[in-house]
Amino acid sequence: MRNLTLIIALLIISSNLLELKAQTTEIDSLENLLQQYQKKDTIRVNLLNETADKLNSLNVDKTFKYAKEAGELSDKLSFTKGKVESLLLIGIYYCQKSDYPKALGYYKKSLKLNEELGDKRGISKCYNNIGNIYSDQDDYPKALGYYQKSLKIDEELGDKRGISKRYYNIGNIYSDQDDYAKALEYYQKSLKIDEELGDKNGISNSYINIGIIYKKQGDYPKALDY
Repeated sequence: MRNLTLIIALLIISSNLLELKAQTTEIDSLENLLQQYQKKDTIRVNLLNETADKLNSLNVDKTFKYAKEAGELSDKLSFTKGKVESLLLIGIYYCQKSDYPKALGYYKKSLKLNEELGDKRGISKCYNNIGNIYSDQDDYPKALGYYQKSLKIDEELGDKRGISKRYYNIGNIYSDQDDYAKALEYYQKSLKIDEELGDKNGISNSYINIGIIYKKQGDYPKALDY
């Protein structure tokens, strides 16, 4: 049993290292492009925001640096779409630093601009990120409210990937409140969509969380299976 656990752990580590290597290669390519492309236009803004986005789980300080530059250049170019994305990324930076008031401020600025643009997908992202802030602070009613607002827009747009993510986040809220039946309902909904999309990362995350629910309920065979 111990050997099996070790093998599983090594497989997970190996998989994570391969994913990290792929991410690093992509980021290196983007940073090289930024060094080569110095023209102060919307193309550079989009490159800056894309690089910042890819870095937000690896190097939040670089995320802030690139997003800040993107925002400043967007202001000079009156490029609202670029500004919207930079505000959201700076909000993510402050959220990861646990500075929730600042994060919320940036998300709300991004939300306002998205509303002015009529960008429903952008509005949904902002609602979701605001929900994340309230979830991190254990304010479950507010978190659930924002996730549901985001979900409603994703359903209107027919955005299956977005719907799956909202179901997953809603499942987390119910799990944190020990409402296991509801948590399982939403994780299973998320899992079904991810299976349709062939999203292996999403499928894996749902399996893990469904397993955790069964473990909390003392159903160890089902937990182990997931």
